[in-house]
Amino acid sequence: VLGVLLMALLPLLRSTQASHPLNDMMAQSDGSGMVIALFVAAAISAPLWEEIAFRGALFGGLSRALKGPVGMVVAAAVSSLAFAAIHPHGPAAWLMLGWIGAMG
Repeated sequence: VLGVLLMALLPLLRSTQASHPLNDMMAQSDGSGMVIALFVAAAISAPLWEEIAFRGALFGGLSRALKGPVGMVVAAAVSSLAFAAIHPHGPAAWLMLGWIGAMG
């Protein structure tokens, strides 16, 4: 069912002007196996590893190392900026992505 739904979305993905590596790979794909694999990578695997890396390791480690309320703010700022910087949307989206990272 998921494959059929994702295959139905391929024309929409091919017509979008958004530039993102996963959009590009899905738009060039002609099989549902690739679409499902990319969906799992983008919707399940990547967010899980981002939470472990940025909220778990980076924020957790910095907040323990920099004790107190100022340390928490610095840890949140650094982990949020790092979260924003790894995304391929460019500096224009860093403020929005940094906010999303901070709220996480």
